[in-house]
This record gives sequence, structure tokens and C-alpha cells, in this order.
Amino acid sequence: MKELIGVFVQADVERGTWRLKTADENKEFSGEATSEELRGITLDTVTYKLICQEIIEEFKVTEKEKVKYIFKSVDKIEN
Repeated sequence: MKELIGVFVQADVERGTWRLKTADENKEFSGEATSEELRGITLDTVTYKLICQEIIEEFKVTEKEKVKYIFKSVDKIEN
């Protein structure tokens, strides 16, 4: 499990995808969620705490790894 704290820069309810920019590392993470989990997410101005499952996909031909993050929980952090 991975904990991420930051602001959403993209949330697509129809496709079930999201991107979050972390406050501490200033790094973007992306992943998947259900439409219900993404509905009502505020972009760019509200800080959230996410708990995500990390799934590492390894590509045998290129020997590269891709990490996919899937929501387990999301909470709004009041500033």
C-alpha cells in the first residue's frame, strides 16, 4: 500500500482514471478508480490523502516496470 497526499490535477469519471500531484515531492502519480470514487473530486485546490494499492507490471521485452495505483480510500484534508 502507498499513501499519497496532494491535489488532483485530472480526474476522468467516465474512464476511471486520475492524476495526483504530491505536495512534498512535487511529483505526479496516476492510477485507476471507480466512477463513484472519482465523482465529486475537486481539482487543483483541495488536498487529499489517498491510500492506494501498488501493482507493478513488468514488461519482459523491454525489462521496464510500470506501477499502477488503485484507490483503496480517499479523504479530503481540511487546510
